Amino acid sequence: MRLWQKLAICGLALLEVWRWLKWLLGWGEHIEFVTHHGPSGFRAVSNFLLNPPPSFSFALFVLALALFLFWERHRWLHYLPAFSTGSAKTWAAQPDRLVEGSLLEPQFDPLRDIYRNVDLFNVMGQQLPNKATYVQIQVASLAHVDDCCGWLTEIVRLDAAGKPVASLPIGGSRSFKWSPQEQNRISVPIDPHIPQGLDIFRVIENVNRIELMVAGGYPPAWITFLNVPAVYRMAIAVTGKETKPRSIKLRVDWKGQWNDFDVGLG
Repeated sequence: MRLWQKLAICGLALLEVWRWLKWLLGWGEHIEFVTHHGPSGFRAVSNFLLNPPPSFSFALFVLALALFLFWERHRWLHYLPAFSTGSAKTWAAQPDRLVEGSLLEPQFDPLRDIYRNVDLFNVMGQQLPNKATYVQIQVASLAHVDDCCGWLTEIVRLDAAGKPVASLPIGGSRSFKWSPQEQNRISVPIDPHIPQGLDIFRVIENVNRIELMVAGGYPPAWITFLNVPAVYRMAIAVTGKETKPRSIKLRVDWKGQWNDFDVGLG
């Protein structure tokens, strides 16, 4: 629902509520008696409430508008994810700041989102002898969101103190593919509280290399960059139709061996 539609509904609802409230205030002979024979201060207030000036409806609408905009501004408090993630108002440029009001919730749990001994198949559907370990994030939503995409926005190499020492020249952002890989999807709808898995990278058995699961592949320079045993921080943004983006950072401790690496929130 668009903003102007929400504002119109709020204004009409408040006017309708006021109409019924006015009827309740004017109900009963005892109200009329108190109105005409009560203290002067009470009579003035009750007369104003029962017979408001024409400008009162406009004032009510302005109040409803202010309250609605305040709620829109601060409702992000209800949408914080279960894990300590970051998001950005312009996710490609600032992937480390909180987004206000996003419906999407990117999450990562190493006990849940690292899949080992996964069978691999070629393009003909034939099973390959090697297996793989997949690392993915789960993306949930508080409402139905169409055209959800996942984007790689940054990869940096960290030193022992956790400070960036080198970055991968991505050149903007690259879209990830949603799980399972066989379906080759870069955009999916997400229904409320039914998370979808977004594959981030995989490591194939006996192949000592991180393979990013981005659509369209990537240049050899990326392979060279990720082959260096080090700690890496990956920034992933998730976007959807008519909702603000969210992002999450993963910390990958790559020791150079296919069966020896750790992943956590970064």
